[in-house]
Amino acid sequence: MKRFQLFCRAWRDMRRFQKLKSRNELIVFYSEAADYWKFFESIIEQLTNTLEQPIIWLTSDPNDPLLKDNRSGIIAFFIGEGIFRTVVLNTLSVNLVIMTMPDLGNYYIKRSGSCVHYMYLFHSIVSTHIIYRKGAFDHFDSILCVGKHHVEEIREWEVLNQLPAKQLFNHGYGVLDKLLEEKKQRPLPLTDEAVHVLIAPSWGPHGLLETRGGETIEVLLDAGFQVTVRPHQMTSKRSPNLKKQLIIRFGNHPSFNFEGDTRTNESLHAANIMVSDWSGVALEFAFGLEKPVVFIDQPLKLNNAEYSRLKSVPLEILLREKIGRILPAEDIKKLPSVVAELATSPE
Repeated sequence: MKRFQLFCRAWRDMRRFQKLKSRNELIVFYSEAADYWKFFESIIEQLTNTLEQPIIWLTSDPNDPLLKDNRSGIIAFFIGEGIFRTVVLNTLSVNLVIMTMPDLGNYYIKRSGSCVHYMYLFHSIVSTHIIYRKGAFDHFDSILCVGKHHVEEIREWEVLNQLPAKQLFNHGYGVLDKLLEEKKQRPLPLTDEAVHVLIAPSWGPHGLLETRGGETIEVLLDAGFQVTVRPHQMTSKRSPNLKKQLIIRFGNHPSFNFEGDTRTNESLHAANIMVSDWSGVALEFAFGLEKPVVFIDQPLKLNNAEYSRLKSVPLEILLREKIGRILPAEDIKKLPSVVAELATSPE
């Protein structure tokens, strides 16, 4: 029944969107889930508050707060994840669409036949050519780049594959800006509190939570650390039973916390150390809050077998040893001693 209700809701919102007048003048944002608001937030606030530019918010999340908030300058529509999303996005007739979803034109979501400008917004600091699929950005007109590494990688890929040059903007990263600003407003942590460890890995079959989550949490709790688990939003979506298993196993432990909502940065600020694998949030933690990371050396998150054609070394490989420690996965029992060492010398 719930699936049918969502189907009907997406159909109604699709029809409501299609009836909008002057759609050619609109700027459209597409969000895969409510958690993605944090990547769009700074841009949308500038557009709606400073420039008084109304925008359209298309979301695949039925629980997206913007569907109920009625924020000034934002008109929100629920389009689901199935046929209605495909119809809406493939037949857009608007001025500009901005999305954090890569692989435009490679799978179900194609470029519209109308003259739409497609702009990509990164939802991570990591490089473009190893965790993303081959050609993930080839069909965008412009890209909002986090840093010069994105510019260099995209240009190199274009030359190698004889692609037309896209517009690349030196945009930065709103999530990092917000972390830095929040850090200024927070009091310094008490020195006599227990060391707080945040486990925030990537997702997929080789992800830390999916393969060694219970073992990692247990060894840290047994060592007396306070532990918060913050799964990637895709882990929560694709492995819902994992959350249940971890809460059943550790939920009654006084030093354990499970954070299912990644829309806030509270757990990043509260933690002293992060334990991760290949997650981009590790770079946000390190550069936004200047705190160290322990990287459990899980198999490389490789989605583009041709990444080595580029001379550019992926940023997530280049920086690992500069912002923390790398611990072999088979040495997980040594994790408490590594955490303790980093906690005493976070600089």
